[in-house]
Amino acid sequence: MELPFTEPEEPRWPASDAHEDHFEPPEPAPLLIPRARTVGGVLMLIVGLLLLALPDLLDLGERVATPLGLLAVTAGIGWLVIGLRSDAAPEGPDDGAQL
Repeated sequence: MELPFTEPEEPRWPASDAHEDHFEPPEPAPLLIPRARTVGGVLMLIVGLLLLALPDLLDLGERVATPLGLLAVTAGIGWLVIGLRSDAAPEGPDDGAQL
């Protein structure tokens, strides 16, 4: 059994204005400049990972480079976590999203 062919109907909602169909996002916020504490923590991580991956880089040997690398990675992570910004919540009521 075949269904009869029907012509498609026109949309039942009113046509919108042309300027409403185009969205232009706002300019993004500028990037933050990393603080010296952040740069130090990232450098500690990099040094620690290098000591773990390439223990002969400083000619220290694996027995010395591995614990130093683990300490450097741990210190870098700790330094970054301690340096996290703790922005206090505003005291006033939350008005929701700002458009």
